[in-house]
Amino acid sequence: MQVAANTLKYKALIFLIVLFYSFSTFSAEKVFKVLSKAKHVKENFQILISPYPPSLYTPKHPPRAILLTMDGRVTKTWTLPRPAIISKIRDDGNLYSLLLTEKENRVTGNPGECDQLIVINSKNQVVNKFDLKASSHDFTFLPENKTAVLFFEKMAGSEIKKIIKNSTLDFGYGDKIKIFENGDKEIWSWSLKDHLGEIKLEDGYKDSNLFVSNSNSLQYIPVNPISKKPAFLISMRHLDILLMIEYPSGNIVWQSQGGGLSRQHDATFDGKNVLVFNNNLHTEIPNLQLQKIDPIGNSIVYKWSPKFVSALTTSTMGGVREIGPGHFLVSLSNQGLIMEVNDGQIVGSYLIRTKNFEVKEWPLGEPFFRLEVYQDSFLNKAKLLH
Repeated sequence: MQVAANTLKYKALIFLIVLFYSFSTFSAEKVFKVLSKAKHVKENFQILISPYPPSLYTPKHPPRAILLTMDGRVTKTWTLPRPAIISKIRDDGNLYSLLLTEKENRVTGNPGECDQLIVINSKNQVVNKFDLKASSHDFTFLPENKTAVLFFEKMAGSEIKKIIKNSTLDFGYGDKIKIFENGDKEIWSWSLKDHLGEIKLEDGYKDSNLFVSNSNSLQYIPVNPISKKPAFLISMRHLDILLMIEYPSGNIVWQSQGGGLSRQHDATFDGKNVLVFNNNLHTEIPNLQLQKIDPIGNSIVYKWSPKFVSALTTSTMGGVREIGPGHFLVSLSNQGLIMEVNDGQIVGSYLIRTKNFEVKEWPLGEPFFRLEVYQDSFLNKAKLLH
């Protein structure tokens, strides 16, 4: 049974790779539509990505952030001094990029470790940079020029056991959120270590990863649905849970329960439901799953998975954005692919490649952590559309 399942998995993956190779004529800075049944996307928003693999960059192919339309037209490119795990645009038109460390394993040994947040204006000039030690996978904007950043924080083995009862680790790394005002002035922080007794894991949870929580997404919510106050939504990948952390009290006001999350990424709250990319890695044959969760009832109100089992999943990254009712853009990060899903059907796939990114270096598209989506009205206000 397992052999048959693995055979199916590899056949699906080979089919996908062959599909990619059949579209092998590339031009500079272009996104290629690989598969499309119909064009559903209205041209009222654009996508921001930061291609990710540091070892594959060349002088002709520098680290960058790209703003593009769904028909593959690149409208703006920012050149970065180093590869970024994530980039975001503030409402003043500045690009913020969280840069990967120059040397891996510098502090924690995590290849996703970052050490600098840079600010680039619309003229592609670095106007500010903030040195960060052991920062993690994400950051989020708050009002009044405040920015919250995820950090790794060392934990003792005795602390880890308060969350994972059977842990055998002598030490590990949890998460910390820090808020900075005007760039580098720290004004608030929240530490997982201060809330260990409040985390409730599923019965029988046995994982014991050195990166205990390894949170990978952070979103500021002006009004959370539980306490009706500001909060942060955080995805704790290695604990398979989502949390809402009230700001500024630091109280955990919501935790996902019983949703079957497994190594999930990119949780976002739309004012009613939480949307999350579930990597779904604890199943026999991993297959991505999109979930929408109602925090008030703590119930799943929407689920979707592709029919191409395993070939259309990603083990270490990934993301999703809803651009209309039942209409999603999905980041298949390891494959360098954006998948468009509408009414439960895959209606488009978009491969991230350029002429300088050769097939011999990487068989698929350029990997990226996840995409961000911006309405044209926001980009016009930020003076990034011409």
